[in-house]
Amino acid sequence: MLASFANEQGLQPQSDSRWTETNASGLANFGTAGVGTLGSIIGGALEGSNVELSDELIELIQGQTAYQANSKVISTEVTGLQTLIQST
Repeated sequence: MLASFANEQGLQPQSDSRWTETNASGLANFGTAGVGTLGSIIGGALEGSNVELSDELIELIQGQTAYQANSKVISTEVTGLQTLIQST
């Protein structure tokens, strides 16, 4: 089952692939795929990815940098505590 809207531009985006009906979009008109103006569904077909690889890579690098910084803080703290304990 698919849905169409009188004004698709009036849909409210929830994520890259999810949308919510609004007053501007009008009510959903549900129907069977391939009937009237509704699109068709092709079994076994692959859908294109909605992931932006460059954004994901940037987030991965940022996460790795934060992990390394946190590791360095812990290492420095351990070294400081060892120095303190040895000097007493």
